[in-house]
Amino acid sequence: MTHRCEIQRNTAAGTDAEGNPVAPTFTTLVASQPCRFWHGSPDREVIDDDRSVVVEQLRMFMPLNADITEADQIDGVKDRAAVDLHVGVLNIRSVVRRPSHLELELQGASA
Repeated sequence: MTHRCEIQRNTAAGTDAEGNPVAPTFTTLVASQPCRFWHGSPDREVIDDDRSVVVEQLRMFMPLNADITEADQIDGVKDRAAVDLHVGVLNIRSVVRRPSHLELELQGASA
């Protein structure tokens, strides 16, 4: 796996005074997880009067032993030379177990 990412997990627990879940607090679970990240072809383009948005497929492979779930998030992806490939948080839409690796479908936004 040629890239590295930071896996963050929500450590907030409990409820507030009104019985609602407390706001999530993400802390680093793994600071330099080996992975392979790529952008798929643009999925669709949304255009309205003031803006145009291109929706891309964001995918990642991880080793089978990676400790990751859909409730976690990825904060930044770098290559081996520490060059940023993606800056910012990526939410995990799905984690699929394949025979040789985990495949993640990611969701993020950038301006």
